[in-house]
Amino acid sequence: MVALWKRALSRTITAVIHAAESPKQHRRPDVPLPTDDPWYKSHEALDTIQPGTLLDHRPVEFRAGSHWVSHARAWQLRYRSTDTVGRPISAVATLMVPERAWTGVGPRPLVSYQGAIDSLGPRADPSYTFRKGSQKEFLLMTLALRHGWAVVTADFTGPRHAFGAGLIAARITLDGIRAAFQLDAAGLSAGAPVAMWGYSGGGQATVWAAEQHPLYAPEIRLTAVAAGGVPTDNRTLYRIDGGLLSGFALGAWLGISREYPQTNLLAHANDQGHRVVEEISDMTVEELIAYFPCRRIGELTTVADPFATAGAVLVNEQLALGRRLPSAPIYLYHAIYDQLVPIVEADDLAATYRRGGVDVTLKRSHLGEHLLFHRLGAKGVLRYLTSRLETAPEQTVAEAGPGQAGASSA
Repeated sequence: MVALWKRALSRTITAVIHAAESPKQHRRPDVPLPTDDPWYKSHEALDTIQPGTLLDHRPVEFRAGSHWVSHARAWQLRYRSTDTVGRPISAVATLMVPERAWTGVGPRPLVSYQGAIDSLGPRADPSYTFRKGSQKEFLLMTLALRHGWAVVTADFTGPRHAFGAGLIAARITLDGIRAAFQLDAAGLSAGAPVAMWGYSGGGQATVWAAEQHPLYAPEIRLTAVAAGGVPTDNRTLYRIDGGLLSGFALGAWLGISREYPQTNLLAHANDQGHRVVEEISDMTVEELIAYFPCRRIGELTTVADPFATAGAVLVNEQLALGRRLPSAPIYLYHAIYDQLVPIVEADDLAATYRRGGVDVTLKRSHLGEHLLFHRLGAKGVLRYLTSRLETAPEQTVAEAGPGQAGASSA
């Protein structure tokens, strides 16, 4: 039985979220969900097609709030990618290219931006939120577009909406970059420098893609990576389970189980657990937080600690970052007072990479906490990306070698 105060808290959070979200529901109500849009359906024999191959595309109009974005052209790309166990899947990304001509040194750079999707259904996928006018991180992508860079952002949780599953996120992200270069109308040069950027859940996907890049897509000229507030393993889920954000932990654990069934989450679920899994199956992160505050996942299972089963421990090890090394320079930025992901996780990841010879810049800041530093840290990211993307090609390659490291704090 759920305590009355927890039910009251859930209703309060839900009411607040509905009040905040209600204006968004009137933005482009005519945009169909991806599940109702035939364009998303794949009819190709994907097992005969190489990963990253562009399968289809269409121009789209996209909105920032209630306003059309007119300073950039945009397309949706559908392409072949790969899931966690190596099966071919169809994936979707949105590509934006500034209208103004590129006048910088070398070809126009491409930035792959990974937003924090953090949801179990399609309503938070960038390809949908851009057309709907409810994309929460478009302001940061706009900063990249204003530099004249092209931006691609993928629906990286994949067809099963595997919130928190790092490997599929990495592969869909890298294949989205590959597909962007194949769209002739975008005018991108094959040898253009590429950067990746993301924060929190998007930062996790970004670092996963950086670690997989040398193995999965080494032909991409990855020049720089920027990732902030990155949860490096499932310790974040343990910490917030039972707290105000316990719905976030529940959603991530269900999302992970969709790509890693060896967690045995559903096998360990009790009757209440099966009902809850059904009810949350397509919730956004805001809905998850409102639905399940101050409760523990263990309430929904037949085992005392669902994170400690043999299958869960194995998956936890597989989801830990730092098991592979990026080949590109990386900028990690993290608030010292981050209440969700302690600064020690950024410190440890930076130390691991440096021991492997990776060029790491770690920005530790006293400003803000997890949510605020998302915006506050963007200025430093743009300086870093500019220094890497807008230098002469031969200079950029020289700078990207291993063995250089930097650290700063503010």
